[in-house]
Amino acid sequence: MTAQQNEKRLLTFSVYGAVAFAFGGIIVGILVSSQMILFDGLYSLISVALSMLSLYAAAFMSKKDTKNYPFGKSMIEPLVILIKYTAITILVAGSFITALLALFTGGRDMILGAAMIYSAFATLVCLLFLLWFRQASKRSKTGLIKAEQNQWMMDTLVSTGVLTGFLLAGLLSLSDTLSFLVPYTDPVMVLLVTGYFIRVPVVEMKKALHELLEMRLDHEQAGPIEQKVKEIEERFGMKESFIRLSRTGNVIWIEIDYVITPKSTVDSVKVQDQIRGEIAAAAGKDTHWLTVSFTENRKWAI
Repeated sequence: MTAQQNEKRLLTFSVYGAVAFAFGGIIVGILVSSQMILFDGLYSLISVALSMLSLYAAAFMSKKDTKNYPFGKSMIEPLVILIKYTAITILVAGSFITALLALFTGGRDMILGAAMIYSAFATLVCLLFLLWFRQASKRSKTGLIKAEQNQWMMDTLVSTGVLTGFLLAGLLSLSDTLSFLVPYTDPVMVLLVTGYFIRVPVVEMKKALHELLEMRLDHEQAGPIEQKVKEIEERFGMKESFIRLSRTGNVIWIEIDYVITPKSTVDSVKVQDQIRGEIAAAAGKDTHWLTVSFTENRKWAI
């Protein structure tokens, strides 16, 4: 099984798991009058649509079409990730506002026993999916598997928080003096969960936007390449060099323009190919698109 086929299989299982989890959460949330469980179900339902989008994107990217996409399809990955996390951000923000309104209007009564049983089961299922995708993401270079892992991580932590909150509500209901707080536990949980997890989609959206705008590669990855380019520049007596590095999806784009002089020792195509080989080696095992040009006229380099 190829890496792309394995990725497609993982994303398919994620869709099935999210479908079951989504409808379970929505139905139970309505039956026990819990916005927290309902939010969890709605989040999972959106995850289903987004997982299907990831599945389609993975299948689309695996089909080579150099005629229509001469530079590949790596731009699809950050675009899909941006769409996914934008949808999640809208859901999180909407749930936060709804919970805030409930908090200031007397809270919400719910059926605690059934809510606790569902939350315990949901936490276990989400944890199993998270561990599975965490192992898969270590072997995969694509951001789609990482995005799925993040979704299940959020589901797991949300479910754990919900279970903890319901257990606390159960303890409060046993006290005559504190039982009045029980209706407020559900909206408070929603506020805490949404307030905390808004960070995950915002950070991932920032990364995806960074790639879509083809912004500069981070220093950790760019450092070895830049160091090698400068070392080659000095070794072959070149006047200067211009380095352009960016990443889209799992592809690093490397464009190097050397400005040479009549005294530079880059005197054959063989030497130029040797330089390209050295820069490619400095890029490491990451998939990359390398372009190295040589010119005596600086205007063609800038």
